[in-house]
Amino acid sequence: MSMLAWTPFDASLLQSDAVRVVAWTLLHFLWQGALVGGVLAAALTLLHRQDARLRYAISLGALLTMAVLPITTAMTLVSQTELASPATPSSSPPMQATASASAPLPAPADAALPAASNLSTGETLATRWLEPALPWLVLLWLAGVAALAVMQYGGWQRVSRLRTRGVRSVEDELQQLCDSLGQRLGIQRSVPLLESARVAVPTVVGLLRPVILVPVSALSGLTPQQLTSILAHELAHVRRYDPWVNALQVAIETVLFYHPAVWWASRQVRTLREHCCDDLAVELCGDRMTLARALAELEEMRFATPVFALGATGGPLLQRIRRLVGDGEELRSPSWLPGSMASAALVAIGLVLAFSSEPGIAQVADEEARPDRAEREGSATHTASVSGRWLSEIPQGESERDSVWIQMRSRDSNGRSSTSMTFSRSELIGWSAVGDVRFELRRPAGTITFAGDVDDRGIGSGTFEFRPNREFLREMDRLGYGELSPRKSFECALFEVDPGMVQELSALGYDDVALSRLIELAIHGARPDFIRAIASAGYPGLPLKRLVEMRIHGITPEFIERLVALGYDELPAQRLVEMRIHGVSPNFIEQLQALGYDDLSATRLVEMRIHGVDPDSVRG
Repeated sequence: MSMLAWTPFDASLLQSDAVRVVAWTLLHFLWQGALVGGVLAAALTLLHRQDARLRYAISLGALLTMAVLPITTAMTLVSQTELASPATPSSSPPMQATASASAPLPAPADAALPAASNLSTGETLATRWLEPALPWLVLLWLAGVAALAVMQYGGWQRVSRLRTRGVRSVEDELQQLCDSLGQRLGIQRSVPLLESARVAVPTVVGLLRPVILVPVSALSGLTPQQLTSILAHELAHVRRYDPWVNALQVAIETVLFYHPAVWWASRQVRTLREHCCDDLAVELCGDRMTLARALAELEEMRFATPVFALGATGGPLLQRIRRLVGDGEELRSPSWLPGSMASAALVAIGLVLAFSSEPGIAQVADEEARPDRAEREGSATHTASVSGRWLSEIPQGESERDSVWIQMRSRDSNGRSSTSMTFSRSELIGWSAVGDVRFELRRPAGTITFAGDVDDRGIGSGTFEFRPNREFLREMDRLGYGELSPRKSFECALFEVDPGMVQELSALGYDDVALSRLIELAIHGARPDFIRAIASAGYPGLPLKRLVEMRIHGITPEFIERLVALGYDELPAQRLVEMRIHGVSPNFIEQLQALGYDDLSATRLVEMRIHGVDPDSVRG
């Protein structure tokens, strides 16, 4: 059944010039947006070492170009439709009057698409397949715009309430500091500084009368120098009229929501905007490290900043910190992005050509683009990395003098991740006890490189990056684990999962062990040597899940041997765990046996411990 047979729209809607103009404008923007995105990606790649303000201007210009292109396309389509549909006498039959309008609208002049004059209207794919769907396409687009507009309006309302609820004026000294920084930035009016209980980080709110909201945690948790840097960053947003640009971005994202290039370009604008404000703050305060440390502190406090508010922790924070301390390049588009954008543009152009001229072009364009894209994606698996921030501390205990406690935090598409581990100093190649440090942790799965500084108390911080070992990836692939993601390779490196562990487990009868189970075994120390020891103690062939449970609760071969010596042999593994959980230890059993209770079952011993029966109460 064709769409014309079940569509609830009146047939006259299908012949509406306005509907077709909007629909074809949306379709043409598929390739136009991809083309602009590809040009922007190439420009950012070539200019990645240039000033952030230049790259911000280019990114914003590309986003504005994306906003203008649909307008110019629609105007071109309207003018061409008027030329293609001359006025007809009122006596003409209705279908005759709209015959030319029912044909697919010609491409705009700037589209550079070949004309389909050699095809009759009835033979074009657009007439047969796409034309009936145009009203639905416009309807879906309107529904998406309406849904996003409602969401954005709700967000704007929430942000507006931030400036009036749960706020109070800060001390005069802080307001004077804010006014002084504003004057140095060239801001003519005073920007109110308010203490807020509803924000987690310093945030700029408002268009006509912007205010800066500061949480109590920032006032108490930042040093005066750090607070000054953060305030300078927020005032830079006001000085540059960033709230207005941000509102324009939201509007463009809402109207052109269906195109990924719009979201990507807008994200570049937001990221580079933060870079520009960082640069202004550094110029004003003269200390990059202070701002970097302040951003790191705010990362501990922040949650997602509403889209209509501008917070100091906006943009990729780790990238900003590395940029400030000089340990990273400027924002640079991934090497695969220009090619991907160009491929997307070719595919989009092919689709438009297929629906407006002759079939087959879209398939050809897609087949030509696919091998390059697959090659890029395949190579990316081996070059991808995991990066984040680290904190370290040297334990104070005498027995831990030669160890270092390190916490590593990162974020990827699966969310935030945090891991804390203690390493021997001998494992950390290049470790220095104080000052600027750069050291490595080398494991079979890959190498983790740390950079930062350690103070005289032994407390350090900085950034880390993990790069997988290609030989490890190949060997794990050979063992049946496919191409591991960077995150899984990182976990394998941290917990020392390697092909040797897989082969040892296989020799013990555990084949086809899931990677998540391997990591779980390594985390809890249920390695092959532990499994062999438990098997020698009388428990061979236990499920790996049970072995992990035994390891977690401290079931050791020595524990089992002592129970056997007390007459408790051949207990199920689950019973061993149960006894350990409730504190039925060999010492507890020996004391009860000394009091004459030498025939208690394991179940009865557990019951006694649950109800608080111990040797002292028995003696009483």
